Amino acid sequence: MEDYKTHVWKSLSWLVLVFLIVFMEGCIQSAETVSKRESNNVVHAGNEYFLENLRFKAIRSRGINVIKTLEVESHFTRYLIKYESDGINISGMMNVPKGHGLFPVVILNHGYYDPRKFSIGLGFRNAADIFARHGYVAIGSDYRNHGSSDKGPDFFQHMGSLYDVLYLVEAVKELPYVDKERIGMWGYSKGGWITLKASVISKDIKVIALFGSMSSDDRENYYALEKWHPEVLKDVRRVLGKPEEGNEAYKLLSPISYIRYMSNNVIIHHGEKDEAAPLKWSEYLREALIRERKTVEFYVYPGQGHVLKGEAWDKSMERTVNFFNRFLRN
Repeated sequence: MEDYKTHVWKSLSWLVLVFLIVFMEGCIQSAETVSKRESNNVVHAGNEYFLENLRFKAIRSRGINVIKTLEVESHFTRYLIKYESDGINISGMMNVPKGHGLFPVVILNHGYYDPRKFSIGLGFRNAADIFARHGYVAIGSDYRNHGSSDKGPDFFQHMGSLYDVLYLVEAVKELPYVDKERIGMWGYSKGGWITLKASVISKDIKVIALFGSMSSDDRENYYALEKWHPEVLKDVRRVLGKPEEGNEAYKLLSPISYIRYMSNNVIIHHGEKDEAAPLKWSEYLREALIRERKTVEFYVYPGQGHVLKGEAWDKSMERTVNFFNRFLRN
């Protein structure tokens, strides 16, 4: 009798153990399914911002409206312009060289400014003047929420601005004095961030110049904005979560993940003592471009911070114009 009870007890113990194992496996699989579902939801939520998707976004321009003449220089004329970006009216500035086209064009992307203190052409006017004196149509967007542009969403403090630049790329091709096969792009700081992404998305951009650019890895940019403008990250976290290990969303946002699509010709300038955008960001990008067999020129300016000044600025723009001439004029 005792042996029978012992046998029954052992049998019941094994059944309980098997049940617990099956139950635990079910819990693990359920947790993994939820985790995958949450991950997929994050990826789905960010679809409109991911570079692979933006490469196939249909952008239809309605052209550029010249609002008025701002100034007539000896080598070019400066205009106030407006154009449409995804239903939003955007203001900007354009320099057109004297003479007859077709002219090569450079699109200039300025860095971060407080929209309340922004004036048209701020952050790119000096560079635009230099390009125009060398025979380029030089045009820059104020971006949404800046200058006399309409208000509009700017996710992650640059994605709306990126849309504005992509629409400008299309709009500028409709100008009768522009050679749409010879388009370059210039970007400073946040403008470098936009330039990197635009170059991945648009096949029309043949050469790019980066000055003290934000990182090509959006995880780095997230952590930088945590220090500078943490308020803009609330929506980013809601849509994408934090850039923790295993979160694929930030890879899908980052130009470094799609470097094979980037312009083949890149010139990079960076101040040695840049505390806003660390030099290591540009060094990392340069190495990635070299591995991808892109044409890269890389210059570090000793003693210079985030904004290149004096002789360093003059030299950087001389190098940039010469670099653009190699690929947009020859």
